[in-house]
Amino acid sequence: MGIETVLIAAAIGQAVQGYQASQSAKSQASAVEQEAQRQANLKAQEAEAQARKEARSNIALEKRQKLSFLKSGVALEGSPLLLLAETRDLGSENVEGILQTGRTQQESILRSGNLQAAGLKSSGRQALIGGLTGAAQTASGAFGGTGGMEDFGYTGSRGGPIPAPASK
Repeated sequence: MGIETVLIAAAIGQAVQGYQASQSAKSQASAVEQEAQRQANLKAQEAEAQARKEARSNIALEKRQKLSFLKSGVALEGSPLLLLAETRDLGSENVEGILQTGRTQQESILRSGNLQAAGLKSSGRQALIGGLTGAAQTASGAFGGTGGMEDFGYTGSRGGPIPAPASK
C-alpha cells in the first residue's frame, strides 16, 4: 500500500469525521430546542395555574367585602360599590400581570434555546467544513499538490498565485 492510498484513506477519514461532528451537532441542537420548548410550555402552565389561583383569591376577597358591607348594614351602592369594582379591577390587573410575566418568561426560554441551538448548528457546519477542507488538503498531498487553495485554481485576490508557505 503506497503513501497515496494512506493519504486518501486519511482524507476520507477526515471527511467522515467532519460529517459525524456535523450530525452530532444537529442532534444536540434539536435536543436543546425540544428541551427549551418543554421548559417554555411548563412555564406557561405554571403562570396559568398561578393566575387561576389569583383569580379565585380575588373572587373570595370580593365576596368577603360584600359580606362585610352587608353585615354592617351598608347598601351595595355608591362608595361601597366603587370599592368592590376597584377590588375587581385590581384583581384582574394582577391576573393579567401574572399571565404576561409567564408569556415573557416563555419567550425568553424559547429565545435562549434557539440561540443555543443555532450555536450548535454553526459549530457543526464548521466541523463539516473543517473536515472537508482537511480531507481536500490531505488528498491534495497524495497527488503532489501543496494542499493550499491554489490546488483548486484560486489565484489570490490580486490575480497572482498565492505564495507557498515557507519551509522550515
